[in-house]
Amino acid sequence: MLYGKIDADKRNSIIKRFKEGEINLLIANPAVAGVGLNLQKSSLHYFYSSHRSFEVRDQAEERSHRLGTIKSVVYKDIIMENTV
Repeated sequence: MLYGKIDADKRNSIIKRFKEGEINLLIANPAVAGVGLNLQKSSLHYFYSSHRSFEVRDQAEERSHRLGTIKSVVYKDIIMENTV
C-alpha cells in the first residue's frame, strides 16, 4: 500500500518491487501515486474513491500510459449505495 504516512525510502522500495514484478497488486492513494509514478506495467486499475476534480482522476489514469506500455489498460470504478 502507498499512502502519505509511508516514508520515502519504504515507498521507493515498494515501487521498485512493483515495477520488477515482485509485487502484483498495488493499492495507492491517487494523491500519493498521482505524481512522479509511472505504472506502465499495470493493466487494471480499480478506483474505489472518486475525486471531484477531473484533473486528479486524469492524472491517476495517465500513470499507466507511459513509454513502455504494451497492454491495454482497463479502468473500473467500484460504486456502492448508501455510503458516506
